[in-house]
Amino acid sequence: MLDILATGIFDSRERYVDLKKTPLRTTTHYELEFFLSSNGSAILNGEEITHQKGLTLFITPETKRQSTGRFSCFYIHFMPDAALKRLIENVQTFSSVNEDFLSDYFLKIID
Repeated sequence: MLDILATGIFDSRERYVDLKKTPLRTTTHYELEFFLSSNGSAILNGEEITHQKGLTLFITPETKRQSTGRFSCFYIHFMPDAALKRLIENVQTFSSVNEDFLSDYFLKIID
């Protein structure tokens, strides 16, 4: 099972009008992000990943993160049950292969 905590579309231009780098934060749950546009990057535990349209990030709890530049993305914040957690505990950041499929799927989830 999956406990979905939040879903939506995040746009850094609305949240951080003049900010070049977001404040450092530590995640408390799992985060799945699918980028719609960008000219920035994600900094996850000190590793910088360039945002690009179609990039999917899977972020685990206790990740220290920041973002730079301007971007928009679909997001899902969730907590899995113990069985699902065992299946996903070693999943790392990955890029999507089928951009149209994931975009449509995210729209269905957040709607």
